Amino acid sequence: MRRGALLLVLLLAGCGTGGLGDAESSGTNGGKLFKEKCAGCHELKAAGARGTIGPSLDAAFAASRAERFDVSAIRAVVLGQIRFPIEPMPKPEALFPSNEYSEPERDAAIEAIASYVASAAANPEAIAQAGQQAGNASAGDPKALFTSNCAGCHTFAAAGANGTVGPNLDQSSLAADRIAEQIRKGGGGMPPFEGQLTDEQIQALAKFVFESRK
Repeated sequence: MRRGALLLVLLLAGCGTGGLGDAESSGTNGGKLFKEKCAGCHELKAAGARGTIGPSLDAAFAASRAERFDVSAIRAVVLGQIRFPIEPMPKPEALFPSNEYSEPERDAAIEAIASYVASAAANPEAIAQAGQQAGNASAGDPKALFTSNCAGCHTFAAAGANGTVGPNLDQSSLAADRIAEQIRKGGGGMPPFEGQLTDEQIQALAKFVFESRK
């Protein structure tokens, strides 16, 4: 969506100086649902999401945040984007299939994600909090490292991850050193984590995936 059109929609939705709130608590399970359903395609720093297939949600709403549009206005835009997506963004029925979600459950999930994104996108406080949490995930807790950095894209039972953008790591046959290299350098649509994670963290993640896969 072009910036001018986005600002027009926000103006129609209402603006103000509403508080940013606690991003992770906005909407029931909004952050968790975003990481499962959206993080593989979109960048949202507060969620640790680095997807590049779709637009960066931080960039999309940075100007609106700077101009102090109310969270409810941003939320209205996000709701519209999810409910009436433009390809290649999947339709709600694909994100929340009827064999897993009733119609009320689907609506509640969409509302939760929209509330979370509205509070988290381009929110310096939420981004700082997420960065602190990611930094606190030490090599001694590889499951937390995986959840913070990998769960949005990959399915991996040991971490309770259900991402579908990248390969299912339970089915991986890569050796530990090859897994570490993939984490370090990225490739095939996966971003590199060299410089973002320490070598100790990368090695711990690789060992966790290698030893914990089904």
